[in-house]
Amino acid sequence: NNLIYNKYKNKISLDENKINKILNEILKKNKIEQYLLSEIFIYGKTLEDLEDKKKKVMESIKTDGFKNTAIQFSDSPTSTNGGALDWLNVTLFDKKIYNEVKGLKIGDISGPVNINNGLLFIKLENKRKIDKKVDENKLLEDIIKSDEINFKFISTKHKHLDIHCNIL
Repeated sequence: NNLIYNKYKNKISLDENKINKILNEILKKNKIEQYLLSEIFIYGKTLEDLEDKKKKVMESIKTDGFKNTAIQFSDSPTSTNGGALDWLNVTLFDKKIYNEVKGLKIGDISGPVNINNGLLFIKLENKRKIDKKVDENKLLEDIIKSDEINFKFISTKHKHLDIHCNIL
């Protein structure tokens, strides 16, 4: 491909729309999904203690809201700021936590998740997708030079060769 490319690169006719379509598809895949979460983690010395705390937390969430309940009951260091966490990349979630969070809508609260000898309640505050840092010019160059470009020799006319590129 490099020999062909170098020999005929000045005579190549590229379909700009197809290249842009591939570039956009790649850039879409290069988005990172992030969730803004809040948490309440409770720990119990015994199962009875944990069950009692669970009931109190669930009732308090209904009456006082998630943030106030986190401040009052959570054993996590985030309790001081109402359980608020920062934006977190979904790819970094523990599978168990991801399975609980992925179906939540903004504002929803998960059921208690058994984790680290305690229970975790998670509130989905917001979702977003952010771009990975991608050098678009390099990516475009890679698309054009990659094996995804299939050179088809359409015809030889007079003393030059017409080359068209089809993106697979």
